[in-house]
Amino acid sequence: MGVRRAIANAPARLVIKTAEVTAKVTAEGVMNKKAGINRT
Repeated sequence: MGVRRAIANAPARLVIKTAEVTAKVTAEGVMNKKAGINRT
């Protein structure tokens, strides 16, 4: 049971990590866009 759960959790952890990175990059892009609009 524990091994099966660990195998099931590995892809989920990868997806979560990917989502976090994507969210961070998106947030930075939005901040940069807002900063650019404010500067102009």
